[in-house]
Amino acid sequence: MTEEKHIEELRAKAKAAGIKSWHVKKPETLQKELEALEPTPGPEKKPEPKPEPKPKVSKIQVLISKEDVIFLKSIGFKTEWIESLANQYNFNKFVYMAKFKAFRCYREGKHLDWMSINDFGLLHLKQELTRTKLTFQPLSTKRQVIKLPWRKIEQTKINDPRMQ
Repeated sequence: MTEEKHIEELRAKAKAAGIKSWHVKKPETLQKELEALEPTPGPEKKPEPKPEPKPKVSKIQVLISKEDVIFLKSIGFKTEWIESLANQYNFNKFVYMAKFKAFRCYREGKHLDWMSINDFGLLHLKQELTRTKLTFQPLSTKRQVIKLPWRKIEQTKINDPRMQ
């Protein structure tokens, strides 16, 4: 009698587990299939850490002539500086203007700001890279996108009667 109860229990478990043809199979086969369905106790899996989202930067386009690349390398300019600026301010295009020794910075096809090679040098090496004879017309403080400590900061008007 106990063996018949054991077989009935196996068939009930097999039916609940969704095993096909549970009523025809031998008890040994049902036992093996039920064991295969049960999770084996083992070391608990730790949830994998989610990867940190990377800054969303599309392909960066840098336009520099071959002669200018040689010049920039000779004074110690590094192209990684452009990539870091692009990531920080979401620029996607830089055009080098040898006349001013500066890059025009673009976002979505629109010119937003200038960055001279000396600004890059001061920002990364704490020294100027070269002497420039001509400089670009600086943008007004309202239009500046790149915030550098040595650029003029717009003075806010104070509504204080003592200051008038």
